[in-house]
Amino acid sequence: MGWFNRRNSANVSATAKPDWYTDPAAPGQLRYWDGTAWTDRFAPMSDEQTSAVAGAPPARGVRASDGRPFGRPVPPWSEKLVHQDIVGESFHEDAFKAIAAEYGQRSLPEYGYEIPEATAAIVPDPDNKFDPNAVAVWVEGKHLVGHLPREVAAAYAPKLEALDRGTYLRVQARVWIGRDDWDQNTGAQKKDGVRGSVSVRLPELNGITAFNDLPDEPHTVLPWGRATQVTGEELHMDVLRTFALGSDPRHVAATLHVIEEARRSGDPVRLVEVRLDGERVGVMSKVTSEQIHDLVTFVADKGRVPVARAIVKGSDLRAEVTVHVARTSEVPHKWLNSIQAP
Repeated sequence: MGWFNRRNSANVSATAKPDWYTDPAAPGQLRYWDGTAWTDRFAPMSDEQTSAVAGAPPARGVRASDGRPFGRPVPPWSEKLVHQDIVGESFHEDAFKAIAAEYGQRSLPEYGYEIPEATAAIVPDPDNKFDPNAVAVWVEGKHLVGHLPREVAAAYAPKLEALDRGTYLRVQARVWIGRDDWDQNTGAQKKDGVRGSVSVRLPELNGITAFNDLPDEPHTVLPWGRATQVTGEELHMDVLRTFALGSDPRHVAATLHVIEEARRSGDPVRLVEVRLDGERVGVMSKVTSEQIHDLVTFVADKGRVPVARAIVKGSDLRAEVTVHVARTSEVPHKWLNSIQAP
């Protein structure tokens, strides 16, 4: 259908040392990482070379040899997020000290310090000796500060393992660091003790990634906005049935296109058409189309396909498509200025 399988991506960034590693785009060969980016140097993987790269990041590109995230961070596809407290922070005092130092907090105030606009990598930890479904939380992708609770990890681990090769999930996080003057086990006074608390904003399970692939053409994901119901889905059930309806709602990537649609009386009406995998599944109402067509046209004129986050739900007999996209008047100039022609 002319859509790009993101599992072929080899655009990664990491702090791994220069060396030969398993190529994220082709697990059967090696590729040289220069410490900043992948080079164009390739080599076949033999038994001898397999031993030479012992400790290298695995083919999936999820973890480096020390367990930290390796690869390209990706945000959740759905922006319907929930706060989730993590567990085990008390075992990572050194990590919180390092984080505080990075933000210039050598002496924490009485009320503690909250890291502004923190992010966290959510990475499977299958080598964890306590829980094979463990999911580790790495603040800013380099400080291990704890794990998701066991029952939450059991649900998320399979989804995270299924992420595209060479990528890992990155989410927003709240990180608080405070002083810890007393040892909880002995009751003795501690010197320069630190404690931390972390919560992350997780997408719902089916919203970690899009159910379908994004276009292989240059494209731009439009800002999230109010839900808009698509009309005319009943005319396109042959397409919608391919999304395994009748189970959980599908978080999908929809492309938007400004069209002129003929009317039996009067001039043609300008509408925004919604497509999935290149196939029409409906249109937005005239009112909504007027509110977003300038945004869609702006991105299309830059030579990029406008992509919106959408949800498909229903049965094989009838389905609904809901698109989440900002209205033109709601999009900041900074975002518009960031869109460059390919």
